[in-house]
Amino acid sequence: MSSDNNTLDPESAQFHTLPGRDHPLRFETPPGWPEESHLVMSYGALVAREWLFAPGGETLWSNFAKGRTLQRSMLDRMAYEIGFLTQLERRFERLPQ
Repeated sequence: MSSDNNTLDPESAQFHTLPGRDHPLRFETPPGWPEESHLVMSYGALVAREWLFAPGGETLWSNFAKGRTLQRSMLDRMAYEIGFLTQLERRFERLPQ
């Protein structure tokens, strides 16, 4: 997909989730990122979603780490992390207070 030589300023990078309540997250690719980045973001969200809805499985950090190590480039790892953490954030926002 991309190489580790790619640079991205995290301060200026923006990503947007498209609306969808209980459906898996869908992502718009940030400007300047490879078109396929939304697929890696979606994969990260899927891994987080599987952890959320499969109690008694592996720990959160081990699920996160396993999916992250599958990504070949720094940009892919960032896309995976965005998807994973966005899914968790979305779920936590809905918890009763």
